[in-house]
Amino acid sequence: MCERSDSRHYVPPAARVLRRRAGGAAWRSVHDSTSWRSTEYDDDPDAKAADEWIARHLAGRSAQWLDDWLEARHEWPAEWRDAADQSDYHLTVTAEGLRALMADLHEVLGRYLDDENPSAPAAERVTVLLQAFPSPERRT
Repeated sequence: MCERSDSRHYVPPAARVLRRRAGGAAWRSVHDSTSWRSTEYDDDPDAKAADEWIARHLAGRSAQWLDDWLEARHEWPAEWRDAADQSDYHLTVTAEGLRALMADLHEVLGRYLDDENPSAPAAERVTVLLQAFPSPERRT
């Protein structure tokens, strides 16, 4: 069960453990990408609560990152505004097809994590948000 940690957020036990291990500070990933499968936690109520909290937190952060870009994009050079992208695709696939699609996209992004030269003079850190899920308007 989640406990209230302040007046705005519920923090599940697993998330509180991460905070305690970080000396009370907000936990930060040391990785350049974050990915996990929620089904790995179906049998553990605390882990399931942590999964729910983290997923919703990341959804909020994703929206904030995009909003921050939209607010500041006019300050960026045209080459960066032209290179930036905001797209959506509505596909019809099986669960296995979606898994394969995501594996392909993760593979492509992984190559950029491994191959880019962050010390290149024109290099900037960019955020790629990747979400794929069944549409709320479920097919009948």
